[in-house]
Amino acid sequence: MNRVYDRTYGSQELATNELFSNFKYTPLQGLDYNNGDGTLSRRDATKVVRANGKYSVWYTRRETPTPPSAVNGSAMIPSRDWDLAEIWNA
Repeated sequence: MNRVYDRTYGSQELATNELFSNFKYTPLQGLDYNNGDGTLSRRDATKVVRANGKYSVWYTRRETPTPPSAVNGSAMIPSRDWDLAEIWNA
């Protein structure tokens, strides 16, 4: 762990640091996130389930006119990323 704190273990990014993960990271293509402006979020995916030859996963999705604001949350402005989210299925 000392190598992490003294920054001699390589990348500090989780996606490229083998200390944190053996998985390879590739950005997901085909999903629009409004150019990363914070108004669209997909998260909390469940386990992928296969039933009758069809794969399915449940997740939360939020699309709001403004990004989250911990100070000014309301019925239209989320206070956190998960606030005002809906449950979706893919």
